[in-house]
Amino acid sequence: MAAKKRKSNLPATLGKENAFAERNAGNINKFFGSFGKFFSTPVRYDDFHKLPDVVLTDEGDSYKIKVDIPGMSSNDVKFKVEKNRIIVTAEEKKQKEVQGKGYFFSEKKAESYYRSIPLPSEVLPKTAKADYGVNKLEINVKKADKK
Repeated sequence: MAAKKRKSNLPATLGKENAFAERNAGNINKFFGSFGKFFSTPVRYDDFHKLPDVVLTDEGDSYKIKVDIPGMSSNDVKFKVEKNRIIVTAEEKKQKEVQGKGYFFSEKKAESYYRSIPLPSEVLPKTAKADYGVNKLEINVKKADKK
């Protein structure tokens, strides 16, 4: 039984060098075809934010959440406590302009952080207390009573 020869879409002028490409044409097309899926995927808002490091500690009747936010001051940081999670956001915008004789220089920088922190159990959002420090945020929140 003779092997059926596959028709190639590659130019015949490649000669022997095209043997590898012919054998692997399906894999090559599959690989490069996947790039189209990547570029057609909608971009999520969160893709543009840095994820700050988080340490969550169970203190018995409460949770202590430490969030590292390098380069941010307390004015740049916001948080929201919900029953099952804490959302931390931070945004900083800087603009520098220098004007001299015959030139003008302008530079803008924007940096943001976003983190949604799931909690192991429900908490009481109104009991949340925050301590802002240089490059960090610490949140203490009491657990809800288990019924």
